[in-house]
Amino acid sequence: MKRPETLLRRLLRVSRMVNTLTADEYTRIHLSAGQPAVLLYLSENDGAAQGDLAQNLCIRPATVAINLRGMERARLIRRETDAFDLRVSRVYITERGKALLRDIRKVEKKAEERYFQGFSETEREAFLQLLGHVSDNLAETYNNK
Repeated sequence: MKRPETLLRRLLRVSRMVNTLTADEYTRIHLSAGQPAVLLYLSENDGAAQGDLAQNLCIRPATVAINLRGMERARLIRRETDAFDLRVSRVYITERGKALLRDIRKVEKKAEERYFQGFSETEREAFLQLLGHVSDNLAETYNNK
């Protein structure tokens, strides 16, 4: 007898599929899976502290450091030491990084259209609200970690 799928298993399965499919699309524009989120965040928070990136994107600081190193080599971002606190590294999006934002947004739009095909606007809004609730629950645990 097949065991019923739990909410968690379904969420993990969907998450893996979304990550795989979007990673494939990002590869076509020469980005790794984690880079678009960094560029989008910096497009609205240019000069963010490296630690803020980790916290706001829910990524471990060591992972952010590795990701930023690659992005720096690709000239998508640049890092500078904070003028007032030498322990803080500020991250800035470069013109080359900015040039990719349009492509990133196209990938997101295309993915959303495909993933939510057949959903009414009301269903999309309800789903967004439910995901927000789950996200809030997780953030509480994540931030206390």
